[in-house]
Amino acid sequence: MRKTNPRATPSADPAVPPEPVGAADGAGTEVDSLFQTLPWGVVVLDAQGTVLHLNQQAAHWWGISGQALQGKQLGPDTAGTLPPNLQQALRLVVSGQLIPSTFFLPQHQQWISMTTARQADHWVVYWQDVTAQKQEERQQQAQQLASDNLLRRTEAVARTGSYELELATGHLHFSDGLFRLFGEEPGAFIPSVALIDSRSHPEDPGRVEQILARAVADQQPYAYQRRIYRSDGQLRTLEAHGRVECDAAGQPVKLLGLLQDVTEREQAAQEMLRVKDELAQRAVANYTVLYNSMDEGFCIVEVLFDAAQQPFDYRFLDVNPAFKKHTGLSPALGQTMSELVPASELVPTREPFSATIYGQVARTGEPARFDGYAESVGRWFDVNAFAVGSPPDRHVAVLFSDITARKQTEQALRESEDRLRQAVELAHLGICHWDYQQDTMWGNEERFRMLGLDPAQGLLTLVQAMALTHPDDRETWASIRQQVEAHGEFRASYRIVRPGDGAVRWIAEVGRVVERQQEKPAHVSSVLLDVTADHEAAEALRQSEEQFRLLVTATSDTVYRMDADWTQMEQLIGKDFLADASGPTRAWVEEYIPAEDLPQVQAVIAEAIREKRPFDLEHRVRRADGTVGWAHSRAIPVLGAQDELTGWLGTARDVSTRKQAEAQLLEFNAQLERQVAERTQALGESQARLQSVFDLTTNAVTLLRSVRDDAGLLLDFEYVLANPVAQAYYSGQPLIGQHYRTLHPAGTGSLVFEQLARVVETGRRADFEVLDDQQGHNHWLRLVAVKLADGLLYTAEDITARKLLEQAKIQSLALLQESEAVAGMGSWNYDLVTKKLIWSDGLYHLLGRAVGSPVKPQFFLDAVLDDDRPLAARLVRTLAAGTDTFDESLRLRVGDAVKTVRCKAVPLPHSPGPPVRVLGVCLDVSDLGRLEAENLALKLDRHKELLLAILQAQENERERLGEVLHNSLGQVLYATKLRLDQLDTPALQELPALASLHEQTARLLAEAMRQTRTLAHELVPTSLAKFGLAVAVRDVCRDLSTPQLRIECQVWSEEQQLPQPVQVTLFRLAQELAHNIVRHAGATRALLELETLPNWVSLRAEDNGRGFDPQTVAEGLGLRTVRDAVALLGGTVAIDSSPEFGTHIRLRIPLPLFS
Repeated sequence: MRKTNPRATPSADPAVPPEPVGAADGAGTEVDSLFQTLPWGVVVLDAQGTVLHLNQQAAHWWGISGQALQGKQLGPDTAGTLPPNLQQALRLVVSGQLIPSTFFLPQHQQWISMTTARQADHWVVYWQDVTAQKQEERQQQAQQLASDNLLRRTEAVARTGSYELELATGHLHFSDGLFRLFGEEPGAFIPSVALIDSRSHPEDPGRVEQILARAVADQQPYAYQRRIYRSDGQLRTLEAHGRVECDAAGQPVKLLGLLQDVTEREQAAQEMLRVKDELAQRAVANYTVLYNSMDEGFCIVEVLFDAAQQPFDYRFLDVNPAFKKHTGLSPALGQTMSELVPASELVPTREPFSATIYGQVARTGEPARFDGYAESVGRWFDVNAFAVGSPPDRHVAVLFSDITARKQTEQALRESEDRLRQAVELAHLGICHWDYQQDTMWGNEERFRMLGLDPAQGLLTLVQAMALTHPDDRETWASIRQQVEAHGEFRASYRIVRPGDGAVRWIAEVGRVVERQQEKPAHVSSVLLDVTADHEAAEALRQSEEQFRLLVTATSDTVYRMDADWTQMEQLIGKDFLADASGPTRAWVEEYIPAEDLPQVQAVIAEAIREKRPFDLEHRVRRADGTVGWAHSRAIPVLGAQDELTGWLGTARDVSTRKQAEAQLLEFNAQLERQVAERTQALGESQARLQSVFDLTTNAVTLLRSVRDDAGLLLDFEYVLANPVAQAYYSGQPLIGQHYRTLHPAGTGSLVFEQLARVVETGRRADFEVLDDQQGHNHWLRLVAVKLADGLLYTAEDITARKLLEQAKIQSLALLQESEAVAGMGSWNYDLVTKKLIWSDGLYHLLGRAVGSPVKPQFFLDAVLDDDRPLAARLVRTLAAGTDTFDESLRLRVGDAVKTVRCKAVPLPHSPGPPVRVLGVCLDVSDLGRLEAENLALKLDRHKELLLAILQAQENERERLGEVLHNSLGQVLYATKLRLDQLDTPALQELPALASLHEQTARLLAEAMRQTRTLAHELVPTSLAKFGLAVAVRDVCRDLSTPQLRIECQVWSEEQQLPQPVQVTLFRLAQELAHNIVRHAGATRALLELETLPNWVSLRAEDNGRGFDPQTVAEGLGLRTVRDAVALLGGTVAIDSSPEFGTHIRLRIPLPLFS
């Protein structure tokens, strides 16, 4: 039977949609629209199977449009993409037969559930998408199967098993692994306590019984070991760990235990004890071997004290063979020291074998470790003495080794150090010893003199050493510490400033760690050397090289060095002119000199070598980019001490540009004469083209010359030149020679004259628009004027059409603003290039923002409610991308109110390129949403009233039937029984056949009376009305439980929260589910669980019976009744059944409908 958690809150299943009453009868456009947009499929059939109505979702799953299906009877022509089983189920709907609950749509790869409800003379079929629920159920089944398989494999691998013992019934359940621990196949026998005791070691049952009884009494975990006999006769040891499980009242109800076969572990423990004994014996033997073969001398002595309790001698109680080798004393066992060595040869306080030292150890119990020279044998010993035995015995163990060779080495080392000290003083080396943990230093006198300090100072701290260091080099001490801690040694070079004379000296120091404590440096020794002279020489060389490097860097010429006979180039710095040669090369001729110029270059080189004079030549070279250029190369000889050639140092300058310019100058002189002739001809052609443009342009073009008085004051303009368009503007009147003010005496002409005069006086270009209403004209003109000598050139463009469009645009904008104010809407424009968002005034008013305030797309995310945030995020992404459209409704916070705003966005392409802006509108649909919600609430109220009426009618009919069964049929059956009892006379007994028939008839009549009473009780549940739903459901479990079938009942939360119709329906459903288990499951255990949640009530039934396949086995009347009742309440039914795990049925009914 599957293990479930009765307290786990089930996931919320989607509710069955309300019946599409309005959609079915076509009452109203709004209801039809709502019907068509329902997220579930709804189909309305009449009694003959004709499709009356269906919504868009149903048509989508059907694969045929609603218009094509409406009015047609179910048949082959209306199959669409529906699977055959769903087609058959639709045909069975009108016949009232039971149909499967879920179907798979291969075309859409979806699972749907189907429920039906009859209304008047037609049937309403609901299809709901349950794909996610199916996937979750399959995933849970796979996880459960994997978990069970993992448990079985784990028990097999770990050789474990588990059990459950119910204390009230004594029922014992074994896992598969526990059967195998007994050497049996799973299910091979029925486990019981008596059976286990019969297969246990005789000593174990009583002990285990006491442990379990104490655990039950104390309600504490327990553990024990039990030896059992397997079927093959093996005796195995099982170790059990378990706990006591209690009910809600705290009373023990069950024992849960885990057993593991620990036979091999116990055998290993016994074997380990045996091995330990064997090892102890071997250790004694090994100690004896070590005692006899060790190099160190060992003895145990008894210290002898005089009357004043002062040690004066000691007796040898035990000695090893090495004792004689080191001391030469034999035989020592049982002798005193004074008997082996005369007292005159012992020095009481310094002799390593002195009784005084051993007496101190025996008296205090403190061990003593020391080095001592034994004059009696002429040897040095390392002695370790410690007390053994009890203190009154005064026994001391002495372990000693000959260290004469080490002492001689130490003496030689001291002599070597003396010689090293003399060598250090001769080499002027400073020696430093650094206490790394205390940061103190000391060393020889040379080190103090090197630092300019008095050798008598003796000690120097790290802080003082850093203070002597040059300020620029004090970071060196951090590097020294890093090297010491990382590598155990260091090298450093730094400057010091002597405190006396202020002289700066360079110090080179090398050191390493000579002692560590707890894996950290403790003492460091180093050697110091004054290297000031070396640094001064290196600095002089560096400055010299730096000056040469600066010279090479500063010059733009290529620099190179050659050997004495020019066969090898030592180095070349190309400066992006020639390719660099960082090392010596003999192939420089092939790399840099073209073959045509090689004879000339070699001849000049040979002459320079012969005369020892500078090399100077202009020749072609291969440049760094692979092309051929010209170089002016000059090199001077480098002579040695004997005036011999040691090399050449030279530079090369890029003169390619000059060489090219010289060649181009010759070519330019040749082309100049040809170009003069060509330019003369082109000038004539250009004037002709200019005149053509001047004559053909659609703008009026005019050249004016200033007319001034004697004082130079501008009075007027004279027309010097005018194109045909300007001439036509004045109706063919000649313009050349006319004055501007004569043609334009006043009005607009005066304003234009002022602009033109300003251009001539200031030289600034003028570009302005003007309305010309003179001489019968009514045109808008754009005038552009530029100064030309003492006059100007200006053009006039007719822009009347553009001006008229601008006025129409202004009028349209005003009309749009008025429309937005009336309709509660607004518009916006988002520029994809500048990322700028512009709102209309209507949108500012709609969303409660100050008109003209800056806005960004982020506003929609800031103002939207949390439930609509994904839609707002998609709107922002749509604006940023500019490629998709958007049409959704958002709930936005506007001040203290919440408005429902429908937003629509459309990208506008810039033909033929990509979109350049996104236009959008926002419409306040808050009132529309409120009206839709009120309409839906009214429909729900009507559905609720209808549902309550149906439920009440059913209960009334059940009460009537119960009364009829009890008062009518029950009384008739009872009267019949009385009459039948009167026939039971002695005369009847003399007729065996009639007596047997009478007895059978009496039994049948009694059974009929019993069933009549039971049926009347079930139709009118008195316990439900008196004590509530929980008690009534528990009565159902108790009444239907038998010795072969135990039905448990669990009720969570309070049923007083449930409306009375729901309580009655749940009681009827619980009755039906329990009866189905009794009649059909063939189970031994079952469970009814009722749980009330905030918005749902759940009724779950499960058993460990034979199960069935919901997809292939047709449902009986009981399950059909359950489905119809749950569908009537708008709930859902989920069935999961298999032969392996039994049957699991969950009913879920929504509570908001009854609130």
